[in-house]
Amino acid sequence: MLVFALLAAWVITLCVLITSAPPPGAASAAELVDRAEAALNAGDPQALATLLGPPLDHDYATAYLDRLAEAEARDIAVTTGTEDVVTISGRTPDGPFTYGLVAFEENGRWFLVPLPPV
Repeated sequence: MLVFALLAAWVITLCVLITSAPPPGAASAAELVDRAEAALNAGDPQALATLLGPPLDHDYATAYLDRLAEAEARDIAVTTGTEDVVTISGRTPDGPFTYGLVAFEENGRWFLVPLPPV
């Protein structure tokens, strides 16, 4: 009986954790910008991975943040650019940098993809 109760508690806990996890992406473009800036400055691959459009994942987010760390990027700011571009800017020992990422909305959620804006 104890084993059954523990198994039931474990299944219920898993269900609660799964249903309480926020969906991937951001609820708005403004939230996407804020969360992306926080993830980049914190070097948090899990937080960044939730903002990347499929099929990008945690491994890509980790490699992306590793590259920023190798370049000694700091003071990273994320701002809205044009209609579908988010601008990433910051500083490295070699000077300032700026580049754009595409922001897109799908099923009411906002994502980033590292494609050149066209």
